[in-house]
Amino acid sequence: DESENSDNSEISNDSTEVLKDGFQKLISTPSWAKMYQNYLDHRLGRHANLQELIYAKKEPVLLQKQTNLDLLGDLFIVNAKRKQIANDNSFSRNSVHFDFTDESTYDELKNLFVTGRKRVKFRDEQAEHRKGFTELDVEGNEIPNLLDNTEISDSESEPETAKNDTLKKQQTQSDYFKELQQQTEQQDLINRGEFDQLDTLQSVKYIGYPPGTYIRILIQSIPCEFLTTTQPNTPVIVGSLTAQELDTSRYIHARVKQHRWHKRVLKTRDPIIVSLGWRRFQTLPVYYIEEHNKRKRMLKYTPEHSHCCAVFNAPVTHPGIGLLALQALTASTQTGFRISMTGVALENTQAVDVVKKLKLTGTPFKIYKNTAFIKGMFNSALEVAKFERSTLQTVSGIRGIIKRNVSKNGCFRASFEDKILMSDIVYLRVWHEVDVPLFYNPVCNHLDREWNGMKTVGELRKEMNISVPVANDSLYQKIERITPKFAPLKIPRKLEKELPFKSKPKRAVRSKGLASFRKPAVILEPQEQKVMQMFQQLKAAHNDHLRKRKVERKRKFEVSEKSRKKVELKRLQSIKQRRRDFYVKVGKKQARSKKRNN
Repeated sequence: DESENSDNSEISNDSTEVLKDGFQKLISTPSWAKMYQNYLDHRLGRHANLQELIYAKKEPVLLQKQTNLDLLGDLFIVNAKRKQIANDNSFSRNSVHFDFTDESTYDELKNLFVTGRKRVKFRDEQAEHRKGFTELDVEGNEIPNLLDNTEISDSESEPETAKNDTLKKQQTQSDYFKELQQQTEQQDLINRGEFDQLDTLQSVKYIGYPPGTYIRILIQSIPCEFLTTTQPNTPVIVGSLTAQELDTSRYIHARVKQHRWHKRVLKTRDPIIVSLGWRRFQTLPVYYIEEHNKRKRMLKYTPEHSHCCAVFNAPVTHPGIGLLALQALTASTQTGFRISMTGVALENTQAVDVVKKLKLTGTPFKIYKNTAFIKGMFNSALEVAKFERSTLQTVSGIRGIIKRNVSKNGCFRASFEDKILMSDIVYLRVWHEVDVPLFYNPVCNHLDREWNGMKTVGELRKEMNISVPVANDSLYQKIERITPKFAPLKIPRKLEKELPFKSKPKRAVRSKGLASFRKPAVILEPQEQKVMQMFQQLKAAHNDHLRKRKVERKRKFEVSEKSRKKVELKRLQSIKQRRRDFYVKVGKKQARSKKRNN
């Protein structure tokens, strides 16, 4: 008992105080306090009467059979018999009695665990007694002492060393950040001490205005419309732009997609209002699609259900910024869903390499074997020089190449792989670069409440009541093809003699008697004329009867065909309904069987 008391005196009461403080903080919260009170009421047998709680404010009554209960440590209930047994000292000498009202009881309980000081002291005493003694096996070899904490294998110590290393690293990092924070705080104190002695104007020159201060800004060359149209309760964001950001000679490539709720497709070079970053501006985009060979082919209209790319003139923008496009700011000029396009900016460039397909046609005016002279394809010798060594092709599929210019009006000499005809049409397929218009018009709705940008060609034609110009070459016309008349085949007499009889031309021999024979004129008698007239009338009546019968037969057929179609439609609908009912029954049966199996 004396040794136990001495050990208890050595243990500090810090952990006990921590436990008590933690328990008090826990039950101080409303939710845990309510749970703790309900637990005590249940253990002490407090039963509340609902009628008394509602109509009369009375304290809850304890049951008479539970009045002999004592509360131990605000948590446990000790009956009379158990309390008598607990206070009885009839146990053996080694039994331990705990008093939870005493603070030293918590220290005594902690010593009973493996990490307690009693167990550590016991292990140290056992190790002291084992010094100088070794255990031997049957053959006389020494058995390693597993209880000795000093001898630990490397495999067991590796995790502990790794853990210690990580702890050391974290400690060094935290120390580094603490030192850095202390240095910054010291520097701030030094700066504050130096600048506090200066005036306000001088300190502003060196360190600027501190955050949260009210300042007055003088803005020069501001339009007067800004003061008349801007409302005072509207916040205004003030910033600055560098010279590079003010450069409007750049082109922005963006990946865009027409909005699914927008009714009409977007056309290339139609003005559109783009909201990109902090800017809103009107521009003329050119839509294109990038093919597998990195060629950027121009699109006249945006695709309806897929992405495409757009290039337009705008200031420098960071890649990855989202954009939104409108065709008009006010709803009066545009009906329906206003957002026409969404996308994201890809890159900024100074040049554009968007191309479109171009087909040039020409006709030959001189042919010498495989060489031909073509006209109508170019207008000058410079254009011919630009497309020298380019490949040509005729409509019939004969390929060729441009050789050299022969005149000032764009005629050139070309060589083909076979002789072409004068009726052949020669064409040249080329890719022509597309110019993107340099148009950047910022939206100045803070200067003009009724700001109107550039209008589309369609809107201008509608306002001015101008019809769409129609080119005669673009209209569909009826093609009149002349049937060619070939010259008769002439076989030389010498070659005809050598041909077999089967291949020889057969010439019909004209007989003079048949050519001179003619039918004599027949003159009918009056009686015969009457008979002939009667037969003609009968034949006409018969033909009219046949015609009427044919029309009636056609009408009846149409009526019967219509009724037959109705019957066929009803039959198909009934078949479809029976099939649907059958599959519904089969599905229900499968569902029932699946549920039964589960």
